[in-house]
Amino acid sequence: MASTLVAPSAPEMRHGFDLTVRPPLRIRLYRLGPEHHVLFGVVHHIAGDGESMGILQRDLLIAYQARALGLVPECPSPATQFADYAIWLRHLLGPDTPVLEQQTRYWRTMLDGVPEQPVLPVDRPRAERRSNTAAAVPVLVDADTHRELARTALDCRVCWVACHWWAAASERSRRSRPVPGRRSG
Repeated sequence: MASTLVAPSAPEMRHGFDLTVRPPLRIRLYRLGPEHHVLFGVVHHIAGDGESMGILQRDLLIAYQARALGLVPECPSPATQFADYAIWLRHLLGPDTPVLEQQTRYWRTMLDGVPEQPVLPVDRPRAERRSNTAAAVPVLVDADTHRELARTALDCRVCWVACHWWAAASERSRRSRPVPGRRSG
């Protein structure tokens, strides 16, 4: 099944985002068989962070489970609405409060003299121009392991894909010490 999905999803992962002409989110539903479908999403980093993706995954999982049972999904309401947060933030950082000025002064002081590009050890020179491409790495998981990961995901109330990712990352870290920015086998 992994190879069935890699081929059609590869262009999605390699294609960057032009935010001037398209939304920062692409979603595709791949039908791999009569009863086997994969929902594939690519999100620009400006449109989603770890917290947002967790909420999106939770809501998709709730909706999927409800629809699979023929029910209408009932996602929990957020504790705070964005409008409430925006009003609070405007009040906090408004012209009549010194917080924004204090924060600006603090960060200018802290970042004074810091190079624009961090000096980090790398195994190859930085590219002149970013390509914003990604790659696919097929991972095969036996049925028993998949079943156990799916059960763990349900028990922990997280997306099963996150459990698969975490298991693969944990296994890989046991075999070698990962180095950021470097492909290792």
